[in-house]
Amino acid sequence: MTTRESQTIFAYLLDKITRRSLADVDDSLPQELQDDLQFAMWMNDIDFSQDSTIQASLRNKLEKQAELLQNASRLKHPQQAKQTPRKISLAALIGIIVGGLSMLTAALLVIFRKRKGQNGAKLTS
Repeated sequence: MTTRESQTIFAYLLDKITRRSLADVDDSLPQELQDDLQFAMWMNDIDFSQDSTIQASLRNKLEKQAELLQNASRLKHPQQAKQTPRKISLAALIGIIVGGLSMLTAALLVIFRKRKGQNGAKLTS
């Protein structure tokens, strides 16, 4: 028998012994066998249901790690905020129109003043 086969058989028998509570761990057994039996009995007694404290603590640790990873990825790759075009308010629109009209009026006054000044100079000479 190979070592692998004997280990499989030993694990199977150990599992059967601990499930049926046939094992009494005492000092007459070798230390390795005592350790294996104690561990197998401990594993058999642990509750792995949803409400188990061990599973709850593992779940909490995994959730914390996932949250930390998400925060780290956010820091590495900041999402650029989509810039939506802002609507022009009524006051800003009126200000733009009035400013445009005032510049147009100023330009027209400058043009007509030059022409009037040139016409007046011709009349006097």
